[in-house]
Amino acid sequence: MQRGLLGGSEQRIGLPNNVAVRGDNLLILRTRLGHLAAARFRFEEFVTRIGGAPAPFTSVKPGALMTGEDSLGLYFWTEEAVGPNVTCVLALRRLTQAERGLPQGARVMDVMLRNCIAGTAAEALVPVLDASIGYGAVAGNTGGGSTRMLSPLAAPGADLEWK
Repeated sequence: MQRGLLGGSEQRIGLPNNVAVRGDNLLILRTRLGHLAAARFRFEEFVTRIGGAPAPFTSVKPGALMTGEDSLGLYFWTEEAVGPNVTCVLALRRLTQAERGLPQGARVMDVMLRNCIAGTAAEALVPVLDASIGYGAVAGNTGGGSTRMLSPLAAPGADLEWK
């Protein structure tokens, strides 16, 4: 689901949920344009703008988040065991034009993942990591020398074409 926002847009991507944990597994992507993009990422502001932290992380504080790093840079995350072999993760990251092509002229994209699975935290974090949230060029020419985004996580800009 995508909606336009003043100075950007938001996408909410539902992920499979095969465990009995309250709430939905989802990836939220919020782009920011112009001067809004220059602002520092603020955890509390972001959580407020997306409607609050998802269960079971409703009371998480920024100081409780651990850091990880991949080829796209830093991300922040926490985990909670909610039963035998059931792990929930909450992860946040900011991507800029330097790390990833962004849709519709955006300068930054803030990302939040809530994922509860029967498995490990490493497995639950996969949707927010570089291999899942990055994009790449398609081999060969797509017409105008442009690339196509391979990720379903962002709508193509006007200069990109889908086949």
